[in-house]
This record gives sequence, structure tokens and C-alpha cells, in this order.
Amino acid sequence: MNPNAESIVVALVGFATAICLVLVYARVLRHADLLDPVVIFSVFLVIFVVPLPLRTLFTLQIKGDVTPHLPALLPYMAEAIWWTTAAYIAFALAYWSGLGRTLASIFPHPPILRGHRPLGAAAVILFVSLVLLITLGGGLAGIGDLILLGYASSAKTFGRGYLAVGFPWLIVSLLFLFYMYATHRTTRWLVYGLVGSAVLASMYLIMGNRSLVMYLLIALILFVHVQIRSFSKKQLLVLTVCGFVALNVYGFLRSSNYTSLTGYFHSTGNTLQLLQQSGKLDKGLYYTLTNGEFAVPFETMPQMIQSVGNTVPYQYGKTFLQAPLFFVPSALFPNRPLPLTNWYMNTFYGKTAGLNHGRAFFFLAEGYLNFGPIGVLLVGIMWGLYLSAIAEYRRRGIGNPGTAMIYSLAVAFIPRQIAGSFVTLLVALPEQSLGAAVIGIVAASLGAGWVWRLRVQRQQ
Repeated sequence: MNPNAESIVVALVGFATAICLVLVYARVLRHADLLDPVVIFSVFLVIFVVPLPLRTLFTLQIKGDVTPHLPALLPYMAEAIWWTTAAYIAFALAYWSGLGRTLASIFPHPPILRGHRPLGAAAVILFVSLVLLITLGGGLAGIGDLILLGYASSAKTFGRGYLAVGFPWLIVSLLFLFYMYATHRTTRWLVYGLVGSAVLASMYLIMGNRSLVMYLLIALILFVHVQIRSFSKKQLLVLTVCGFVALNVYGFLRSSNYTSLTGYFHSTGNTLQLLQQSGKLDKGLYYTLTNGEFAVPFETMPQMIQSVGNTVPYQYGKTFLQAPLFFVPSALFPNRPLPLTNWYMNTFYGKTAGLNHGRAFFFLAEGYLNFGPIGVLLVGIMWGLYLSAIAEYRRRGIGNPGTAMIYSLAVAFIPRQIAGSFVTLLVALPEQSLGAAVIGIVAASLGAGWVWRLRVQRQQ
């Protein structure tokens, strides 16, 4: 039985009330789109915050990825929810403050690729991706071997992330096919894009990398919605529910070290049959919310409240200032500071954990680690300005597929950023997607100038 159940319930109600008020304000008074950054951020914030404290109201059983430290964290759970609520309110105020519109003027809009130039951009990114992956796999055949490692492929890429970016860069290459369709409206480009999407999704599923599948799906939906044809509420609901259920179920089915594609299908089919016979398949519909990855990151928030200032010293901005160091590959900088996910694992789970093992670190927990409650509010404000600038950037670039691509890639990264530190926003986003988009556009446009919309308007 949870002795802190009452305080947690009250905190959850407060959090839910804040979420509802902000979303109602966004939709009714601000006429925000269903795929507006504030809506997507709010939905994923709920998904990452609510599962763990809500679970404690029904069971304290340590199962799956649920932290064994849960009993010790219960007294701090309600406080963690309240500070998250306060940060969310600060986020909303910053989002609609108007400062985001000013920040949007900092980012230039890419030149529109005419003719077959989007194919050139796709080819450039595809070529670079293959070179990186061939180097990672030790040859062309090594890419296939790497994919067939399945869920174990993540260990193979540890310490070689500068090469593994070839996998997410393939998503950027694919988006240029949809860019081609957006500018030409020729059916064959849409068909090529859909076939490419199926191929990439299948490859990521074999690897057991559901985060890349989710990133691919969200980026595609956003780009199509913004640049090609907007989705209806019903279509978005169906896509969301089907995608969530499918990725949850697949988490039960994925495995490692397949001998071939035939072996992959055989192993997956056998696992599915066993789950059906045992009656456990229904748990696969929602296990990420109860025992899986959505129940992991938020544990770091009450843990920081319990530990910072006691067993763990305040960092006073150190982790934020160190973030640019992660642009340098660990292979070239072996003494680089540990990512917070590894630092947290070593600090609270024992230093015997390998560096390729970690716990997702909630983005607001980093604020608390550095400056306590003030840090949580500052991170909330920073996120409000950041997403407001992205939304304004999209509005100013209406009709520009390059702007739509950059916007889609950035917004699709929100789930990973919520379950990550400042490094995820500052380093991972540009390295794993935005950098590839910029390279492709610059190469295909032959270095044509980018445009700052505010400057153009002032000249007019």
C-alpha cells in the first residue's frame, strides 16, 4: 500500500488540470492545430509523467523497467509532480509570450529546391549514410549483419554514435522523396516515399529500435500534414492509437541475433504464438505505460529532489555548459564527461553498470540537479521559448518544403528530448537529423542563400 497515495492523487489532479486548461486555451482561444508543438509537447509530457506515480496507486511491485528505488522515492513523488506542473505553466506562459516570434527571426529559411534537386539532396544524404554505416559494419555485408543483431545492435554501436547517425539520416533522405512529391504532385514520388517508409520501418523493427520507428512516423505525419495534405481529427486519432498499440506489442516480440530474415520472421511468429497461448499478449497493448520505458524517466525527478543538496551536490549549470563537448565523438575525447543517463546509472545503481547501460533522464530533473526548483522553472521557460520559435518558424515559412522538413524533424524529436538531458536538444537533434537536412539542401541548391523572412519584409 502506498502511504503517500493521497498527496500523489492531489498532485496528479493539479497536473491534469493545468494540462487541460492549457490545451483548451490553445485550441479555443489560440486556434492551435492538433499537431502544433504545444499540443504534441503536452501529450508526451503526460505520457512520461503520469504512468509511474499513477502506477504506485495500484501496486508497488518492482517489475520490468520500474526502478527498485521506488519505495524510497514515494515521499518525493507528489513534490516532483507539483514542480513539473509549475514548469509546465512557466512553459505555457513563455510559449505565448511573444518572445518566441522574435527568436524565430534568428533562423533562416532554406531555398526551395526546384526540379529534381530534392532527389539530389536525397542521394547525397543516402550516400553519406551508407558510407557511415559501411564503416560501422566493417563492409557492405556488415550492415546486414548489424541489422540482424536485432535488439543487441545498440551495444554494437556504443561509442560509435558518430557512425550510427547513418540510421536516422536515412529518415532525412526519405523525407526528400516526400519533398519531391510536395513540389511536383506526381503520384510515383508518393509511392516511392511510402515504399521507402515501409522499408525503413521494417529495418528499424528488425533492429528492435522502436524510437526510430516512432521518429520516422511522427516526422512523416508532420511533414505531410504541414506541406501536403492536413489530417482530420479522426485520421490522427486512428494513426495515434494504431501506432501506439503496434509499437507496444512489438516490444514483446523483438529479440536479438537473428541468423537471417527467415529466422527473424520465424522467431517473431513463435514469440507471438507463445504470448497468445499464455494470455500475456493483452499486456503488450500498454506495458510501456506500466512497466516499460514511459515509466522510467520520471523516476529521476523525485530522485533529484531527494538527493540534490544531500548526497549529490548542486551542479550550478555545469551540465548545461558541458553539453557542447558532446559534439566531439567519445572516440576522439575519451575523457569526455559522462552523459547524465550514465552518470545517473553509476550514481544510483552502482558503478558496475557498463557505459552502454543507462536510465533515461527526465529533462526537468536536469534543471533540479543544477539549480533546484529555480532550475526546473528555467528549463520550462526555455522549452516554451524554444517551441514557440519553432512554431513561428513554420508559420513564416508556409509553402517552403525545406522549412516544413526542418520543422517536422525538430518537433518529432520532442519525445526523445523530454526523456533526455540538454545534450539531446543541443547535440543529438542537429547531429541525427537537422544537420543532414541542411547538408542535403545546401548540396542540392549548390549553396544558394538562405532567407531571413523578417529582413525581407522590412526591405519591402
